[in-house]
Amino acid sequence: MENRIVADAWESTRLMFDRERIEPLDPLDRFRIVTPKGTFEMTKSDFYRVFSNVVESRSYRHDGCYHYPSIPEKAWPFLRMVDRNDSENELQEQEMPGTTGKRLPSGQIVFDPRGTVTAAEIRLAPRPETLRGLRLGVLDNSKWNASRLLRHTAAALDDFEPAAVNRYVKDSFSREAADALLDRIAAENDVVVTAIGD
Repeated sequence: MENRIVADAWESTRLMFDRERIEPLDPLDRFRIVTPKGTFEMTKSDFYRVFSNVVESRSYRHDGCYHYPSIPEKAWPFLRMVDRNDSENELQEQEMPGTTGKRLPSGQIVFDPRGTVTAAEIRLAPRPETLRGLRLGVLDNSKWNASRLLRHTAAALDDFEPAAVNRYVKDSFSREAADALLDRIAAENDVVVTAIGD
């Protein structure tokens, strides 16, 4: 059975590992660090295994302490939320800042696989009423089927009588088009068509 007795505990404004408090502990002794972000608890053995960078750091070895400016991802599995009476049974569901995870009352961590997406809204260019007399640019992203798809698309748009059809190819489908290429396309065309072609 896992030893749940806490051999030492301290409060800190950050996640701070104190050498003088940790080093006297036995490998299976537990210690607790209470921070504004939550209470973190682990064994000395856990600390040496997961935070080996701290153990080997000059700050810890020579100065006696190491603190993180923000909670690192590898610390979240050690987060415990206990009530003010320090009861072992009073774990609460807790948001884990900087992640999409929650710690359940059972102690398990559950991550939301949906994640979050943030993007600035981009307005589309106004759609022309006709292609007649306009210069049409066709940008191929260099994926296997993009060229074929765009050839057929350009052929279908030819019925709308564009003044010219100019074709361009990106260097790599996995990278953004070079600024020089985009500037050239903008200067030489009135309308541009592109596609992925997968």
